[in-house]
Amino acid sequence: MNAGASHKRVTVTETYISVVYPCFWALSFSVFASPLAIDVPDHVLTQFNTSLITLSAQSPPDGGPDFSITVGPGQGSAMPFLQKPRMLYCILTLMSSIAVTDWKLPMPKVRGAVRCSSYPRLTTAITAVGQQPMERREVLWGLASCMDLMLKHNNFRPMRVQLYLRSRNLGSILFTNTDPPVEAEENSRFHAGIESIAAPSFSDSDNDDGTSSNNASDTTPSLSTGTRYSYDFHGAELDTYDILMGTMGAVVQAAELPPHIPIKQFIGSWQQRFGSRYRCFQIWMTISDPSVLSKDRLLESMIRSVYESLERADRRELKMLARIGGLPVWQGGFAQTPGPDVMSKTIKN
Repeated sequence: MNAGASHKRVTVTETYISVVYPCFWALSFSVFASPLAIDVPDHVLTQFNTSLITLSAQSPPDGGPDFSITVGPGQGSAMPFLQKPRMLYCILTLMSSIAVTDWKLPMPKVRGAVRCSSYPRLTTAITAVGQQPMERREVLWGLASCMDLMLKHNNFRPMRVQLYLRSRNLGSILFTNTDPPVEAEENSRFHAGIESIAAPSFSDSDNDDGTSSNNASDTTPSLSTGTRYSYDFHGAELDTYDILMGTMGAVVQAAELPPHIPIKQFIGSWQQRFGSRYRCFQIWMTISDPSVLSKDRLLESMIRSVYESLERADRRELKMLARIGGLPVWQGGFAQTPGPDVMSKTIKN
């Protein structure tokens, strides 16, 4: 926190749909029994012209201390996955598709392996133990933990990861560069075939960093009908993996949002109890009143911001403007810090 800045002491007792938090605190929709007192800079309470609202701590994207993983050998070739940022983007796309509904709902009990159209060399298969399916949040924690582990050890190879919550075996996630086997066991989730997750395709590129030199249009349509985005890259340059993993944390945080309630403001990152490991924050807010920024549109916008950064090989901070029917309806993007001037102006029409 800046020296000399004015702060207010806020005691956490409840949550609220329109939440803005400074860089070391997070958004949540869970009520905590024990209040948490934190110092909130004045500019955070006023930068979006909103009234004082309460904040609550949130478990980090990897599930916190009660959640753990163990890693074992995978199947298929031991060759590493190339173009690592694109692999991470593929997992982000999968996580977004899981996060779009209530995150406490179970995953489908019978589900095939998943392959992302933007990175077909990776197949991901999620298998629960026994007859009890995993909750979506548990799968999200597992995927985020796996990607964090791969990045820490620079080990992007096929592997099978077991997921545990309070030492209870939940199931596994298989990352493979071949089609998973059709298993005979009763709890097999592979017999449904391989599901394809649609995502924007990258320009042909053999760059090891997974970026493209393509200069994409400044205005592009979204995957959903009727929304178009404008882009403005500017400001500080971020690390590619900070953008990817910070957004991954934001996707897990957004997964907690109720599916059908309009969102006024959202800030998400790879939040941890004493700070963010990856220095990238996804920041979004409505322009229209009433807000038409829903959970699915928020997730799509965040994924699109990462795609544009990779496709254009531009790691600068990004502002985006969303239009429906030619009218600006929400804006946002990613930045290195959620300071008082971030996203303070709308991109010019």
